[in-house]
Amino acid sequence: MGCYGSNDGDAEASAQFMDFMTGKQTPEQTHEMMLNLHEYCGQDTMAMVRLLDVVQQFAHR
Repeated sequence: MGCYGSNDGDAEASAQFMDFMTGKQTPEQTHEMMLNLHEYCGQDTMAMVRLLDVVQQFAHR
């Protein structure tokens, strides 16, 4: 993945998004970007599930 989690990565992600929106990406680049987003979103979702588990543990005390 490599484009999330750092300032340089944020700039890269922004550039990829702009290329996508302006039609400058190849189909292969778009496919790779979508795979990376899917992986990233899955990690984000798992973090939210774990956070919910912790909140629920405190709520049931």
